[in-house]
Amino acid sequence: MQYLFDEDGRRYLDAFGGIATVCCGHCHPDVVEAIVNQAKRIQHSTVLYLNHAIADFAEALASKMPGDLKVVFFTNSGTEANELALMIARLYTGCNDIISLRNGYHGNAAGTMGATAQSNWKFNVVQTEVRAFFDVHDQEGSHPGGIHLEMTGQNVTECIGGSRTVTFDDLSDRYHTHCDPRLNASQSLELAFIIAERLRKRRMRSGLYNSLPLPPLAF
Repeated sequence: MQYLFDEDGRRYLDAFGGIATVCCGHCHPDVVEAIVNQAKRIQHSTVLYLNHAIADFAEALASKMPGDLKVVFFTNSGTEANELALMIARLYTGCNDIISLRNGYHGNAAGTMGATAQSNWKFNVVQTEVRAFFDVHDQEGSHPGGIHLEMTGQNVTECIGGSRTVTFDDLSDRYHTHCDPRLNASQSLELAFIIAERLRKRRMRSGLYNSLPLPPLAF
């Protein structure tokens, strides 16, 4: 167990150690000695190639696991490990639902970002959703009803599509909105610029850029 201490000497269980290596403690003599000894042999190697350190660690780790959990698969990062864990869980159970800890960080890839509740790690996902929203309209020859980006004191914005996927069935709605709490104020503004540029290019392609005004972006 790892603990934190305040200025009065009170001890707290550290449940927010951050990256996995921090959970090993800070400059623990055994950890320092192990790092020095390993650096004298081989400082760094990809997990794609076997070496004695990886093999020994896999054997030691498997010996601590219960039941039939005897296979160790090394990945390059915690994100990749969590992505693999999500896929294995879904394949084994047949259930796609994932429950994650509120305000937890689980990775910066497509699957793990969906389980991460921190808006600063989700902006590229929202950007992709907005671009997909315009792509659907481009394919169908239809026109977006509107996108509302709310600039308030809270880190909240509202966006068409939001936290669920926009489908072709949604195009039957003249205007559809869904609350999306993932963006903070600066991200909302950046997304507004992206949308404005997309609308400008759309007008230019249609030949209507000089005859019709751009629809206003609501803030």
